[in-house]
Parts: sequence; C-alpha cells; structure tokens
Amino acid sequence: MLATTAGFAQTDAKTSFDSFKKQLEAYQSNPANSGIKPANCKEYKLVFAVKGSGFQEIVIPKDAGNLCSDLEKYDTSKNTAPAGQSYDIKAIGNVYYIIRVDRNDGKVSQTWYYYERRN
Repeated sequence: MLATTAGFAQTDAKTSFDSFKKQLEAYQSNPANSGIKPANCKEYKLVFAVKGSGFQEIVIPKDAGNLCSDLEKYDTSKNTAPAGQSYDIKAIGNVYYIIRVDRNDGKVSQTWYYYERRN
C-alpha cells in the first residue's frame, strides 16, 4: 500500500511539474521576455527540484528554498565546485530561475532546481 501511495504522490508531483514547465517554456519562448532583467533574489521561491539519473526522473515539489543562498552556493565565480560537480545558473526574464547541478561521482546525475517569482 505504501508503494502505491508513493506512486500516486509522484504522479501528482509529475503532473504539477509538467504544467509548471509548460508555463515556463511559454514564458521563455516569448521574445518580449528575453531582455527583462531578473528581480531581486529575495522574490523567488523554490517550487520544484527534479533529480535525474539515466532515464529516471524524480520530481520533488517544494514550497520553500531561498534563491539568494542557493545563488551564493552555486555561483562558480565565487566558489569552486567540488570535484565531479558543475553548476549552471539561468535567469529567465524576471519570473523564473533554474539552477542545474551536474554530479559525476562514478554515477552521473543531475538535479534541477526551479524557482518562481512570488509577489
């Protein structure tokens, strides 16, 4: 029964993430949004973390997370990434931020952190 409940929770999370990602992609594909500068990092909240390895993807809904502290943590101009890790930070207009963490410690994996601006 527990496995079934976890499966349903993952299905719900994946459905919510798919809807979120469609909104993000629509915003990103609008040329009018490409030149907009990001807002203050304090205005963004972590909404999803997606962990993947191989062809498996796990969506973890979040309702917390501080973009400012994560920008500090993953900014390679200020910090050196640990061996086997690399980071990519991307602002999308003034509504979204995405941080990608690549890990290769014998097993290649990625974690994507999706932030949305909350007013």
